[in-house]
Parts: sequence; structure tokens; C-alpha cells
Amino acid sequence: MTDTPDLESRAAPDDHHALRLWLRMLTCANLIEGEIRSRLRNDFDTTLPRFDLMAQLQRAPKGMKMGELSLLPAVRKADADTLVIADGTSCRHQIHDGAGREALHVARVLRMALGSRPGY
Repeated sequence: MTDTPDLESRAAPDDHHALRLWLRMLTCANLIEGEIRSRLRNDFDTTLPRFDLMAQLQRAPKGMKMGELSLLPAVRKADADTLVIADGTSCRHQIHDGAGREALHVARVLRMALGSRPGY
């Protein structure tokens, strides 16, 4: 197991019981996470983030596109006036179809920015 410090020992003897209990639980959670990371690395040559990604993909009943894991939720959460920039045609289509937003090519954004300058 990993040498994780006992966080409960940081608490003073007169600290509230709930704080000491919370620190004990946090120590246990850190120890468990360290053991899981170690076993995934040693036994399966993978990482916890990669395992989490694979688990999310496996749980989706009809499969899941990679964009649904981070890209599309971020685009949906972005303010309406935030520019969404994507260089690839397929990326722009995926954003349009999945999030209902128009993604602009970086060259178009550059043209918009320089369009107000003389000589461009």
C-alpha cells in the first residue's frame, strides 16, 4: 500500500468529533484510491482516468461518442456569446448536431478579428 499520511493526526484533540471523523474517512478514501491506482497500473497497465473513461463508454446503452464525454457538455455549458472554434469539418458538424451551436473555423475567426483593420 501507499504511504498516505493519517490526516486525522493533523486535528487537535479538542477539534470537533465530526471533523476528526471526516479526516479519518478522507484518509481511508485516499488509501483505497492509491491501492486501486496501483493495481490498475500493475495488473492491467492502465490508469484510473482511462478506466473511468472506458467504464462510461461501456455503461451507455447504445454506445457513446467521445464528444459526449467532455466536448459537447462544455459547449452546452458555454455562454451563448462564447465563440466555439473547431478546425475540423467533422468536429463542427458534431458540435452543431450534438449541441445545436455553430462552431467556427479558426481562419474564419481570424478573418472576423482582422476584418475591421485596414488592409485586410
